[in-house]
Amino acid sequence: MISVMRSRLVQLVAVVAVLLALAVPAAAQSSLTSVGITELEDAPRLFASAVAEGDIRRLSSYYDENAVLFAPDGEAAVGRDSIARVYARNAQAGENRMVFRQVNIESEGTRGSIIWVWELSITPRGQAPVVITGRSLLYLVKTPFGWKILFDMFQLLPVSTSGQ
Repeated sequence: MISVMRSRLVQLVAVVAVLLALAVPAAAQSSLTSVGITELEDAPRLFASAVAEGDIRRLSSYYDENAVLFAPDGEAAVGRDSIARVYARNAQAGENRMVFRQVNIESEGTRGSIIWVWELSITPRGQAPVVITGRSLLYLVKTPFGWKILFDMFQLLPVSTSGQ
């Protein structure tokens, strides 16, 4: 009898918790929607905005907690906190600006991929910008919080001298 009552109490608490979560004001919900990428087509705009604003928390929130960022030198940043440190180092070096030149998005069900060519410009205070061009392959999974990056592998591209 007591175990049945305890079980029902646990169920009741769970239902109340869900109802409270659904009743969260819109302002609080907007912070939840920023946890993931709502639509894959928005990813370039969201990334560029977070990079320009130096919003490392938002930028790293697009990655799964156990995501891996593979760098061209063979190093890997493993986990959201480690990936956040990579972006934070860039932000601390100076003003950042990211532009996407080509974007190819594929998805089916809860799995997706993005291949994009990007240009990252980092301008240290009082110095000329350092421009890095690269290409990334991202593998994503759709979660209740939006799309999350599981793997991000990038390679640096040579600087084009042909004006393309």
